Amino acid sequence: MKQIQTLAAALLLIALMLAVSYSPSQVMAQKPVTWTLDGPHANEIRFVIFGSTEAEIPALKAGDVDFGPELGLPVERLPDVQNDPNIKMIQGVEQGVWGFSLQCQRYPLDIVDFRRAIRLLSDKDTMVSEGLHGQGVALDGYLGPGYGKWYNPNLPKSEFNPEKAAQILDKLGFTLGPDGKRIDPKTGKTMRPLLIYAREEHAHRVFSVQTLAKAFDQVGIPYDLKIVPRRVTSVEVFEKQEYDIYTAGWGGGPDVDWLYDNFYSESPPTMNFELYKSARADEQLKLLKFGSDPEKVKEAAWKAVEIIEDEAGFISLYAQYYISAYRSNIKNVIDLPWWTGVVNFETFLTAYLEGNEYTGPLRVAWSSDLTQPSPMFEINWWWDTMVDSVIYDTPINPDPNTFGEMPWMAKSWKVEPWTAPGNVPGLKITFNLRDDIKWHDGTPFTAEDLTFTWEYARDKQNPVYISYVTNLVSTEAPDKYTAVGYTNTTSYWALHWLGWNIPVIPKHIWQDIADPITYQPVSEGKLIGTGPFMFKEYKPGEYFIATANPNYFLKPAGSTIGFPKLTLTQGDTKALTSTPLTVKVDTTVTPITNGTYTLTVIDSTGSVVKTFAGTAGSDGTYSTTLDTADISPGAYTVLAELAGTAGGKPLGSTETYQLVVEAKPFLTPTVIASIVAVIVIIIAAGYVVIRRRPKKTPK
Repeated sequence: MKQIQTLAAALLLIALMLAVSYSPSQVMAQKPVTWTLDGPHANEIRFVIFGSTEAEIPALKAGDVDFGPELGLPVERLPDVQNDPNIKMIQGVEQGVWGFSLQCQRYPLDIVDFRRAIRLLSDKDTMVSEGLHGQGVALDGYLGPGYGKWYNPNLPKSEFNPEKAAQILDKLGFTLGPDGKRIDPKTGKTMRPLLIYAREEHAHRVFSVQTLAKAFDQVGIPYDLKIVPRRVTSVEVFEKQEYDIYTAGWGGGPDVDWLYDNFYSESPPTMNFELYKSARADEQLKLLKFGSDPEKVKEAAWKAVEIIEDEAGFISLYAQYYISAYRSNIKNVIDLPWWTGVVNFETFLTAYLEGNEYTGPLRVAWSSDLTQPSPMFEINWWWDTMVDSVIYDTPINPDPNTFGEMPWMAKSWKVEPWTAPGNVPGLKITFNLRDDIKWHDGTPFTAEDLTFTWEYARDKQNPVYISYVTNLVSTEAPDKYTAVGYTNTTSYWALHWLGWNIPVIPKHIWQDIADPITYQPVSEGKLIGTGPFMFKEYKPGEYFIATANPNYFLKPAGSTIGFPKLTLTQGDTKALTSTPLTVKVDTTVTPITNGTYTLTVIDSTGSVVKTFAGTAGSDGTYSTTLDTADISPGAYTVLAELAGTAGGKPLGSTETYQLVVEAKPFLTPTVIASIVAVIVIIIAAGYVVIRRRPKKTPK
């Protein structure tokens, strides 16, 4: 795997002026991460939604955001920022691929040779030289050079050849009609237009598909090109598979077993949305996914990519030389190629605004909105995964320098041989967990949460995680901080399946959720993890806000981040009012008054002590009163949960308070007054008795 890479500003300028491509070997290596991976060091993250890459750049220059664009700065916009002393840039080769997804079960794309003709019409060199301005590399396979040993340099080279494509179409019977359009041999009429979707927020995607459209015009393939936002493709491509060609982008991380998830014939359609089915590829994909010998796994990865390319199950186009830009006053950023730069979990854990450590926010530009904030939703878009990564944790994490396993929620782990039922070779994977982790609602984290997460993902057949837990036979938690998973496979990847691929969810919340796909934890006020940041507020189309977790188990020793503290004497009350719950359409802001506002008092064991329901104001604020009359003296956590919906999207926020209820002092003014009154009465009574007692005379 290649080292994370950077590029000096001068080299970037020269590359742009000459409009030529430069190779990864010309890029300077970034210094390794030398600071401690602890945090959070910022008190808040604001993900600000702009709707397009173009809109993110002025915001970065103006200082309205600290990071952006999140998937890399388009090279044509480099002159806007390269001489700005307030902006720094890091360059690298992304671990990812951009290409054309073809719906392989949809006629005529169910014909392999028809798909091969489309591949011959894909002018990758032009897409790189003009669409990316030379800042990328044309790919001949799904795994590019950024994947190190998993990259196969011996794949057949791509060819742009419209004449050869036309010959294939003719041979298949798709001959030219009198109007210059191809005839469908099944109907004898002009073939239906191929439905092509391009995502509007990335200019290079649009350019690529427009380049393909020109080639279609050249050979007479009719098409219907739709340039749309992601919310459209999310439904039509990923949920319905109602498309022919889609401008896809994929960044799968350093483990490449996801090739199986994306292309195996029986993978869920939200993963294998190309509906690609190939017995040849399946054989190699199974070896890749379940093999235990590293060399054989690598060989299977190479062969699988070769077959997918040969059958045009996916047309790989290019990988970018990404330019990751951020404000120069942000310290401790970490570049990760599988996140396409510095916008990643580890940056947000350690980074902070210079001079404002523990008090300043981090503001991140996003070109796209979330789909459904939830760790168990059926599609993990980049933006949804980003939110999951800062709110939820995993037992282990990839080291930013070596990409090897790094302890996180687990202090240590052990992988041992185990024989599964039926005398099947398997593995026993044991995680020794930390004992100082709490969920954001104050409930202690235990091994049962981890074993529950594995079983829940398996039993609910979650399409994102199911391939990681299909081979999970059983689990156990022999004590509070030991979790064990038993598998019926000896896969090379098994440790990562249970250790870093699935965000750990709280059992006490999710055990009652019957359908994780439709469940919306944001509107329920239950987007609760153990991660360095806690959900605060989400306004679709505008922003997502997460605040620092002051109880994070990797909190720096000198951190001053903390919850607001309420100290009340038993019997006292405290009025609390939420921020306004509103929705903005164009320039009109409308208050939402049919939401809910709830205060939940939780004791140190995680048990709910008392709840208080709020009422809505006409301006969208909600109010309630915290009454401690029936709350025993002690320390508590109070969650103030605001929830509502607008346009079918969840809105809300969660505020957390530390509550200390002190015992009433015995000698209160009222008690003192009562005691004085009693004493006066007693004295007065004694005086009367003395007055009435007969006098004694001496004998």
